[in-house]
Formats: sequence, structure tokens, C-alpha cells
Amino acid sequence: MPRRWTASPTTLLAALSAQFWKLSRDEGRGARGLILEPRALNLNLNLNLNLEPRALSLMPTLTLPQLDNAISLASVPPIVVVIGDDEVGKDEVVRRFDTLVEEGLRPFNAQRFYATDVRPDAVVNTARTFPFMGDRRLVVYLRIDELFKTRGRASSPAGDADAEEAEASSRHLQGLEEYVAAPEARTCLVLVGADVNRATRLGKLLVTHAAFVECWGLKGQKDARGAGTDRALQNAARFVLDRFKAAGKRIERDAVAALVQHAGTEMGRLRGDVERLLLYVANRPTATLEDARAVVGRETSIDDWGVTNAIQANDAAQALRQLRLALDGGAVPYMVLGQLAWFVRARLVESGPGRVPAAVDAVFRADGALKGSAASPDAILERLVVELCSGRRAERAR
Repeated sequence: MPRRWTASPTTLLAALSAQFWKLSRDEGRGARGLILEPRALNLNLNLNLNLEPRALSLMPTLTLPQLDNAISLASVPPIVVVIGDDEVGKDEVVRRFDTLVEEGLRPFNAQRFYATDVRPDAVVNTARTFPFMGDRRLVVYLRIDELFKTRGRASSPAGDADAEEAEASSRHLQGLEEYVAAPEARTCLVLVGADVNRATRLGKLLVTHAAFVECWGLKGQKDARGAGTDRALQNAARFVLDRFKAAGKRIERDAVAALVQHAGTEMGRLRGDVERLLLYVANRPTATLEDARAVVGRETSIDDWGVTNAIQANDAAQALRQLRLALDGGAVPYMVLGQLAWFVRARLVESGPGRVPAAVDAVFRADGALKGSAASPDAILERLVVELCSGRRAERAR
């Protein structure tokens, strides 16, 4: 018979928060993850819950101060899930975990994988590997949304092949599911994605055994409605003002409104708009409404060479419009980057040789960001375009 606990919902949540995590280290069976001991909860009120003692191992959602405190005390949960639509915010959260591993040992004990390239069983094998000359191993698994995609079955030969692939994928996923239920105490596995499908077996296990860090940017939660939307828009305006103040510049009120209207409650888009506008105004002290419109405005036609032609003409606003139209029209980010790299090699060498070193560096940084960052490819390319135009303005100023 399962143990019967009684508690009010309020007391239950309070007790869960107060208890936090308890690391089980039984010598005979090894570390089995973070679980809450029901004895320590001492619940004794009026809500009957038919639960097994281990069934109440629900992990918390951590705020950034709580996460920083856990990292500083080396008491981070063995599995942390970082979700949300703020890609830059998620990148910043993931970088916090680097301090878990000594800098000199990071090449050996800190690994990063992408679910689009590496199957989960390979990640599990790494996570179960004992740290090399250190106390902790850090494994980051990005774009885990791929793990929740399912393939249908069909009776055709092609359908049979898909079914076999789906079955193989399920086998690989099973190892990760088993790991989530019984993680290694010396490994911190950080899973990063847009969200977790809680209807799947893996999703349910993560909700039960993992701690979550949510990065919803301006909204503060996944679905902001009503007053939540109003607060998000106010936060957006405050973010723009704070960012310009930090950069030592001013921005007109109408320009702030134009940026907020364009980005809405999407933090990633707002970050990109603000950074492009800062680059666009260059050395000028104030960003105007016309500047904001130039950065977030749109054209009505697509020119295959519109981006490079605009950069050649030092027209950042037109270059950004043409880039946006190209991406909206289905252009592949890597192909756009290749075109910009060709421009630097072929045209820029002839028209502005003094700008080539900085331009080549910008292209290499964009290439690395496209391959190794969770940031939006669109934002990466937009920043590159503005940097290429800014380099031309700087050359003329000299």
C-alpha cells in the first residue's frame, strides 16, 4: 500500500520549497539523483494524496539568483532544463554553468552537443563518464526540441524505413530517459530548448527529476495575456531606455515606441533591433524616430544582390531591409553568409582594402555564432550587415 500523506496545497508547496533538494548517496546503489524525503516534509493536514514516497520528487523552477547561489555553493541539481524564447538570455544562463568546472580542466570535463547532430545515447555516455582529474563534469545538450519530434508510420517501403528510424530513435531516447531517472551525481547535464513536451515520457521525467530555468524575456512567463502583456510592453520600453543609457546614448520617445511596436513582447527581436540601432547611429549621441524606422522598416521587393549592393553604397538601412526580405523569402542563412564573405573577398579588397581585416574578423565571428550559438541566425546576420556598413563609415571618418 502506498503511504498516504495529508496536506493543504499551500503547506505542500511551502514544504517543497523549504526542503529543496536532497542528494541520495547510498553506497550500495550509487547516486540516484535528487529526491525529496517524505519523512522530512512532516505533512499533517487535510489533503489526501495517494503517492508513493519517491513520487513527490518534483523539482523546482529556479530564479537566476537561486541558480547563481546553487552554482557558488556547488549544489547544482544534476539535471537542469533551460527553456524559453529568449535565445540570448538562455545563452547567458548556460555560460553561468562554466564555473562548475575548473578552467584548466574544461577541455576534458565540459562538453557541448546539439540534438540536431548528436543522438542522446552519446550524450548519456559522456554524462556517465567520470570527471578527469576534477570533481565535476558539465554536459550541455542544446536544441532538445528535436527530441520531442515524432515520425509517423506508413505501410509503404518508405514508411517502413521511417518506422525503423523512429524505432531506432526511440531506443536512443530510452537511454536518456533512464539517465534522467537516475543521473550521475558528479555530472551536471544542462538541457536547452524552446520548451519541453510534458505529454511525452521524457517530458514527464524531466518535470519530475530536473530543475527548470525559464527565459521568457519580457513576458516573464510563456503565455502573457491581458495585464501580463501590458507589463511586458512596459518592460520592453524600459529595456530599450536602459540599454541606450548603458551605451552612453539617448533615444527619442517616439523611437522607443517604434522599436516596441515592431518587436512586441519578443525579447530576441527587441534585442536585435536595439543592437542594430546602436550600431546604426554610430557616433551620434541620439537615436531618432527616423533612425528607428530605418532599422525596422521593410521594402516591397527582393534583389538577389540587394544586401551587398547596399553595403557597397554604405546604406545600412537598405541593407537591413534587403536582408530581411531575403530571409523572409526563404534564403538560407549560410548561403547569405557565403554571399557576404564573397563580397568581402572580391569587392571589398578592391574598394576598401583598409576595411578588409575588420570585415574578415566580423565574418568569422558570424560564422562561429551560426555554428555554435543558440542565437537567432537572422539576428547574427543583421549584426554582421550593420558591422560591415559601420566599418565603411569609420574608414571615411579617418
